[in-house]
Amino acid sequence: MNRDPLALVRLGLGLLLLSWAASVVADTVHEVRRGETLWGIARAYGVSVDALREANGLADADRLPAGRQLRIPGDPSAGTSGPSRRSVAPAGSSSADPAGDAADGEIAAAEVALEDPGGHALDRWFERLARVERGTPGAVAGVAHFGDSHTATTSFTAAIRRVLAGRFGDAGPGFLQPGRPWPSYDPADVEVGAAGSWTYDRVHGRGDRSLGDGRFGLGGWSARSAEPEATLWVETEPGKAASVFEVQYLVQPGGGAAELRLDGSVVGRIETAGEAPSVERRRVRTEEGAHRFELRVVGDGEVRVLGLGAERSGPGVRWDVLATNGARAEWLLEWDPAVFADALAGREPDLVILLYGTNEVEDDDLEPDRYAARLSAALARVRAAAPEASCLLVGPPDLSRRERRRWQGTPARLPELIGAQRAAAAEAGCAFFDLFAAMGGRGAMDRWATADPPLGARDRVHCTARGYRQLGEVLAGALLRAYDARRAAPAAAAAE
Repeated sequence: MNRDPLALVRLGLGLLLLSWAASVVADTVHEVRRGETLWGIARAYGVSVDALREANGLADADRLPAGRQLRIPGDPSAGTSGPSRRSVAPAGSSSADPAGDAADGEIAAAEVALEDPGGHALDRWFERLARVERGTPGAVAGVAHFGDSHTATTSFTAAIRRVLAGRFGDAGPGFLQPGRPWPSYDPADVEVGAAGSWTYDRVHGRGDRSLGDGRFGLGGWSARSAEPEATLWVETEPGKAASVFEVQYLVQPGGGAAELRLDGSVVGRIETAGEAPSVERRRVRTEEGAHRFELRVVGDGEVRVLGLGAERSGPGVRWDVLATNGARAEWLLEWDPAVFADALAGREPDLVILLYGTNEVEDDDLEPDRYAARLSAALARVRAAAPEASCLLVGPPDLSRRERRRWQGTPARLPELIGAQRAAAAEAGCAFFDLFAAMGGRGAMDRWATADPPLGARDRVHCTARGYRQLGEVLAGALLRAYDARRAAPAAAAAE
């Protein structure tokens, strides 16, 4: 068979060009500049934050130092929430998840039921969800989710909220840390930031990281400044919307004033001077849409901000992420009790979730009896501050320790710690969810970290964005199944 030599050459050159073009798209690299965020980089390249994390094996808790090389996914369509290995929406639910089922042989989080021995730990939450599902105008099912770096991981809590919002509606991200207290803080659906000089104080902080007075926001931080024009701001991401903005602040002797601005216009002013410390909040309502909300210090005294907020009027589910990297349950006892109670009551939660344990199990001086007592005291503090709210304690996921250059698998004390949590939850009248069991039990993190693609991060303490999405979907699925079972119970009783 005769072939035209020139045609073959042209064909070869065409294939080379296609191969080169594909490699250019796949291998685009961005060098991080000082002050850049994953959200800003993702928007500049037309991909999602989750896609950027997955392409670079980042957990949300990872720092983003200047000079770091980030690989940009070549296909902008990878910027969706991405495939997950299972769908957790129960049969008949309108919140069908876009994820597919796990392929044979792939690692996937397992369905685990919520544990509620008394049968009434989630009554308030279920009642509020029912009002939201009926479409009651303005009905919001509010969640206050306390925790450590797992909870601070956006892909985990955003996955829970996404599944629930698919059925009940989305009332927004809710509470936000003031400004950006740590470099990788990157809440879902909004961009946050600060301008000017701000000092951040943290629960359990040391030195200039804490005033030691226990007066922190629910997320474990406060931000203070007396500098004129110092600003904290929150802005909705493209395609997202909000209609209610909030600022929680501390009234204190010598406190100063701050202007509140919406889309560049002054819409209010707060005065933070008072005889005794107390928590106040101010809400600004507007038309639902894309907005920028700012708090700008006047300069006549120090303003101490405990948190901001962005949400919708409902009906829907609002998810307050109240997490600090490195946190332990007993840190809840380090807040000023009155400040903690006022701040939590101001958020009006229908469900309080606590997820701790990873940091405690790595403490060499962990004493089981003391841990159980401190955990019970922390639960009592939360229950006293929100007595009408439902309560859910979530056990930590698996982790693996590295010793003598070898991964040692699940720490021996982890199952014991989870057992203590289960007992404390039952004693406090809280439900319990076993994230360790959902992950696969002993040795799960080693399996997740070596999966392809990996579900566990390189440190084998955290998960990748894909892994956190699986855990979030499984927890959301457990909440939905428990809700559906409660709704079905009266109908079954009536049929009898």
